[in-house]
Amino acid sequence: SKEDIKVVAFTHNETSTGLTNPLPEISRLCQKYGALLVVDGITSVGGIDVPVDKLKIDICITGSQKCIAAPAGLALVSVSERALEAMHEKKTYYLDLKKHVVKLRDGQTPYTPAVHLHLALLEALRILKEEGLENRIKRTARIAEACRAAVDALNLELLPERKYASNTVTAIKYPPGISDKDIRGRLKSEYGIVLAGAQAPHKGEFFRIGHMGLVQFRELLATIGALEVALAKAGWEFERGAGVAAVEEYM
Repeated sequence: SKEDIKVVAFTHNETSTGLTNPLPEISRLCQKYGALLVVDGITSVGGIDVPVDKLKIDICITGSQKCIAAPAGLALVSVSERALEAMHEKKTYYLDLKKHVVKLRDGQTPYTPAVHLHLALLEALRILKEEGLENRIKRTARIAEACRAAVDALNLELLPERKYASNTVTAIKYPPGISDKDIRGRLKSEYGIVLAGAQAPHKGEFFRIGHMGLVQFRELLATIGALEVALAKAGWEFERGAGVAAVEEYM
């Protein structure tokens, strides 16, 4: 029954398909039934609004390498008092979140941390603070809108429903007869631009353009320009220059 549900854990922003799940609606359901809410915000925190306190998120997890734009290797976790009370003592030695929380109150870590990564994170957070979190979220959203406008202008199709399309990565379906080699292969070999592909079992069905963290309009403009060339060489019909023009409308 619904009353037996104790914890709801889900991915807020699913980069493998370019989709953002409806966090406020899920939060309301958790509050209605008294379930703990655990959110994987690895590719949303710092790029999409994640109001942890307002939505009563009990555990929110993100990574250093995505929207925060620091090197990979650190997990950042926020924990509510309710979640702490629900945690049982762990038999594991290193991965005991309670030990980390206790030491954090003294500004320490329970074990030797990766100091260089902490320093890199500090610099990334300084850059983020300088831009302003709200400004970064707005910039990320505007670049995403520009990318989606380019998709439309090139007669391409988004993978998810538009209302669920992610602001940190755009997933685009391949047109019939066009392959990974035609697009991702050509952009990498001829322009040095690396796009992400689809994962199994949908490998080869779509490609992804990331626009999170420190990605600016100039990177998107270069990517869409190269994409136009690759699509034209692959035989796809569209108005040349339409994608680039669509991006420029948002700059």
